[in-house]
Order: sequence, then structure tokens, then C-alpha cells
Amino acid sequence: MKRTASPAIFYFLFVATGVGVMLLGALAPALQLHQNDAQIGSLLAAQFTGQVVGALLVGRTPYRSLQFGLFLAALSATAIGLMHTPWWPVLFVYGLGMGITMTATNIAAGMETSVQERVSRLEMLNAVWPLGAMCAPLLIRARPDPGMRLYLCVAALVMLGLVWASLRPNGVMDTKTIETNKQMSFAWNLILLCVLGLLAVGVETAVSNWSSLFGMRYFPGTRAITLAPVVFWLGMLTGRSLASRLSESVAWFPLMLMSSLVAAAAITVTSFSNSSAMLVVATFACAVCVGPLYPAVLGQCVMLPGKNLVFFAAGVGSAIVPWLLGAFSTAIASLRIAFLLPVVLALMIPVILMTQKSSYRKQR
Repeated sequence: MKRTASPAIFYFLFVATGVGVMLLGALAPALQLHQNDAQIGSLLAAQFTGQVVGALLVGRTPYRSLQFGLFLAALSATAIGLMHTPWWPVLFVYGLGMGITMTATNIAAGMETSVQERVSRLEMLNAVWPLGAMCAPLLIRARPDPGMRLYLCVAALVMLGLVWASLRPNGVMDTKTIETNKQMSFAWNLILLCVLGLLAVGVETAVSNWSSLFGMRYFPGTRAITLAPVVFWLGMLTGRSLASRLSESVAWFPLMLMSSLVAAAAITVTSFSNSSAMLVVATFACAVCVGPLYPAVLGQCVMLPGKNLVFFAAGVGSAIVPWLLGAFSTAIASLRIAFLLPVVLALMIPVILMTQKSSYRKQR
């Protein structure tokens, strides 16, 4: 396999997109001064719907798609940074750019990696994404009442990534790997991978986007408002880093099974936590367990025909689940009870895995 330039650009882009994607959720406590939970959920849905569509727009040359996605993200981030309040059509375009960028980055990184190292590389690549996500609430804490101006920082990061990507040579795929995976594609249940991707990302984005507002609503005056989202992404970083080391020695079926079960239990504790300390610990435990799920799914599909459908399904989860949580919370007037929605979704993962246990063992 022909080696290409350093993959450092991929890691940088995942840090940048981590900041950009999670910034809106981190700004939710400030937005609630003028909008209710359903309206905030609609803004989140606009951004994440753009990410859904973006996953389908990545073509056969992911590096060109990457550059186009970065351009869209930079342009729309600049527009949002100049606004007083976010406007959903611009958030949609912003999400579109982010979706194209993240999907193309995953595909390009997978294409430049051997089969044996692919899952480990994607786990590690997606592990650095939480570093950027953690920076979003910290930026708000460091800059009191920054408004939408923080999106100008995102625009600067994305522009730097665009320049870097334009100067870096294109990656080269291992054609032998492509042929092998085309033969294997008939043995994989692509629909099942799509469902698992949707559930994993849906749980992840629901907890991460609403944890800050949860802490503010039920534990006002504490550090839970800032700590909850920060420890969530620290947990994601921890979980994916561990999975990167274990992926070559531990079968992914039992890892996914146990991780989803513990994640469901941790979210339940989060929902009924009676102290800020319990909230923070439970949020961290949830993130550690949810973290490895999505990269593990990507490792199995990144070279398959129709792989964009898995990214699309994951985007659907990231768009719909946070919106559903906000709508559910408004309808029943209880964010605590609404937090049981991701619990149900997390429990669906082991149910699906157990149903397909025999087929997964054959694929292992």
C-alpha cells in the first residue's frame, strides 16, 4: 500500500469540527432566555439535518468533497458569527458543510489505512473529536456573553483546515483492500449497520447537547452547567482511546453489547440524579461506554459500497433525537423524564445485537 503524507490534517479537522458541531448545544442555556425547549430543539435539528444531507454528498473523490465541505462551513460560520440570533437556514448550510467535512474525513482516513489498522485508526481519529467538543463550553465560560461571535473562531479554524487540505497531496487507496471488501459486502447487513449507527449517534448527541441545560435547570448555581458537557466529551475521548487499543484483541460484538447496556444504566442515573456530583459521574460513565460504538461501526463499513448510507443514518440520529428530546420535554414539562428517551435507544442496541448474534459471529 502506498503511504501518503501525515494524517495530522485529519486529526486537526476533527478537533475543529468538534468545536463547530457542539457550539450550538453549549450556547443552549443562553438561547433559552429567548426561546423554549422546542425552539432550541428545532435549531439543533436544522444544523444536524444539514449534516445528514452532507453525508450523502460525498462523492468518489472524498478529498475534493472535503475541500468543498470546508468552504461551506467557513462561509456559513462567518455569517452566523455576524448574527444576533441564529437563523435556521444558515444553520442548515453550516451543518451541510460540517456533514460533508466529517464524512469525507472518515472515508479519506479509512482509505489510507490497511484493513488490519482501520478500526484502530478510526477509533483514534474519532477520539480526538471530543477534544474539540470539550472546548465549546470552555470557550463560552472563558468569554462571558460572547453571543454568536464565537462562530467567527470556528470560521478561522475551518479556513486554516481548508488551506492545509488544499496543500496536502491526495491519499491513495489500497485497491486490493477495495476488492476484498467488495466480496465481503454481500455478507454484511448494511441496513443493520445503518440502524446501529443511527442509535449510537442519536444517544451521543442527545446527551451531549442537552446535558448543559439539564445541569442549569436542576442544579443552578453549581458547576454542573459547564462540567457536564466537558466530562461527557472527556469520557468520549477516554472510551475511544481505550477502544483503539483493544480493537485488535477484543471482539467488537461483546464490546458493543456491554457498552450499550452500561450506557443505558448511566443515562438512567443521570435522569434521576439528585446532586451535581452524581450528574457529572453518570454523564462521564455514559460517554465512556457510548464513545466506541460509532467508530466501530464505521470500521466495518468505510470501504463498502453504499457506505454513505451509514453516515446518512448516523446523521438522521443526530438530527432527530435531540429534537425529539426537546419536543418531548416541552410536551410533558419535564426534562428529567425526557432524558429516558436516549435510555430506550441505548437499550435497542443490545436487542438488535442479540437478534443478529449468529450473523455477527460469522462476520467476526
